[in-house]
Amino acid sequence: MSDARERFLARVRQALAGGAGPAPGYAAEAGAAVGRGSMPPRADHPGSDPAAWPARFAAELEAVGGSAERTAWEEAGPRAAAYAGRLGVRRVLAWDPAALPGPGGELLASVLAWLSGEGLEVRTWPAEAADAELGVVVAEAAIAASGTVMLSSGRGKGRSVSLLPDHLLVLVPAGALRPTLAEALADLAQRTRGGDIPQNVVLITGPSKSADIEQQLIQGVHGPRTVHALLVAPRGAGA
Repeated sequence: MSDARERFLARVRQALAGGAGPAPGYAAEAGAAVGRGSMPPRADHPGSDPAAWPARFAAELEAVGGSAERTAWEEAGPRAAAYAGRLGVRRVLAWDPAALPGPGGELLASVLAWLSGEGLEVRTWPAEAADAELGVVVAEAAIAASGTVMLSSGRGKGRSVSLLPDHLLVLVPAGALRPTLAEALADLAQRTRGGDIPQNVVLITGPSKSADIEQQLIQGVHGPRTVHALLVAPRGAGA
C-alpha cells in the first residue's frame, strides 16, 4: 500500500472516530420510537391540530415564491377564474375529472366548468400540453410543514399538466392536508395497498427555480413560473 493511500485512509479513520454522532439520548429515543411504530416528532412539525395546518401550509408555500388561499367549495370556480384573470391566460389544460373519483373529481369538474363559462379555452389530458398557459390539477396531499403539494400521475392525470404550462393551479380538497411528508407518504401507501399504484408521485414546492453557473436565479425553466394553491373547504362548510 502506498504512503499516500495510507495517509488518506488514516485521515478517514480519524474523521470517523471523531465524528459528532447523534445527539445525546436520541438513539435510545429513536429506537424506542421504532418499536412503537413511530419516530420522534420533527422540530418543524406543524403540530397535531389540523385547524392550524392550512395557515402553516400557506405560509411555507409563500416563503418559496408560491401563493395560496382558502375558499369555500362553492367559491372555488370564481377564485380559479380570478387567478387566471390576474395572469391574463386563456388556454387551460387540466386533468380529466373522470379520472378522479369522489370529491376531487367533482371539485375539478366544477372549477373547469366555471373557467369555460368565463370564456377560457379548457382542455383535459391527454390534449396537447405544449401551448397551454395554465395547468389545473388536484393534490393527492398538501404538506403543511413545507408548503409542498403531492401529485400522483396516472390515467387521465398526465405529468405534463403540472410541468409544461407557465402557471399551475393546484386544488387542495378538504382532508388532503397532512402535517409532514412522512405522514403523507404513509397515507398514500395505505390508500393504494392492493389497488391502483400511481405511475409516479411528484412533489412540488413552489415555482420551478434554476441557477446558471453565475448563480443567476431563473424561474420556470423546468416547470411552472407560478404555483397557486386553492385550499377548498367541504361543500356547504364555508371557507
